[in-house]
Amino acid sequence: LWRTRDDFIRGLAARITPYCREMILKAIKVHEAAPLNQRTILQSVADRIGYGTQKKDQNADQQPIPLSSFTYSGISIEQPVTAAEADQLLSPLTDYLNKNLETLCLSLSPSMAQEVIKRIWDEALGYVELALVPPLYGQIEHDRRFLNSRQVTMVDRLLRILREFFHADGQGLGLSEKKIESRRYFSIISLLGGYHDPDIKRLMKQYEQSLAKMTETHSSNTTSLQEKEEKEWLLRLLRVRIERQEELTLEERDNFKKWFAFQLEKRRK
Repeated sequence: LWRTRDDFIRGLAARITPYCREMILKAIKVHEAAPLNQRTILQSVADRIGYGTQKKDQNADQQPIPLSSFTYSGISIEQPVTAAEADQLLSPLTDYLNKNLETLCLSLSPSMAQEVIKRIWDEALGYVELALVPPLYGQIEHDRRFLNSRQVTMVDRLLRILREFFHADGQGLGLSEKKIESRRYFSIISLLGGYHDPDIKRLMKQYEQSLAKMTETHSSNTTSLQEKEEKEWLLRLLRVRIERQEELTLEERDNFKKWFAFQLEKRRK
């Protein structure tokens, strides 16, 4: 019976979440930096006729594409997104949620409606988290970038807007703070706080220390799920920085990749 209920809730939420994902990713992507135009005419011609394609593919993951300091619309990537800009970008999403959740919830009991709303909130948090950092395992998307400062402020604004929408001051079908502030929510807060930490080696040291602490407490069976997840978000953040942060040299990137591979192997054991 519970499985049927969960499938029903999942099915209802699945009608709404694809648009949530689309708008969340769009709101972040619009602030990405435009690439520097460093290609020569001869390189462009060579690409068109297929010459040098193999070489480009072999080196595709060696170094991220050089980026400018401005978005495609000419705004500095160091300029924070304002509340007004974020509201304008996300108004189609909040309008969509208002309309569809109202229609959906009219045919559901209050408790069931809240379960659907909670499911959509959790899915939205998943999209935000995945926009910040890739999973620990598997291939990283070829077009994934390390988010710039403007994009990170957009994520922060976005999270605040969605929290306010789904909480709704705890009125009506609004989610309680306890339901809003899940482990994933706090993971995103932590990611935002450490995303542009200037010292990547300090983050690596922080991870090693948290791992040592967890190993120590594990011997007394006191390791919490929250401690494990905190360790995971930090390693995911390090992964995207190692793979996609533009400022790293090839030598630094190679050394950091070896460190990351070693940490993954330790996790498997």
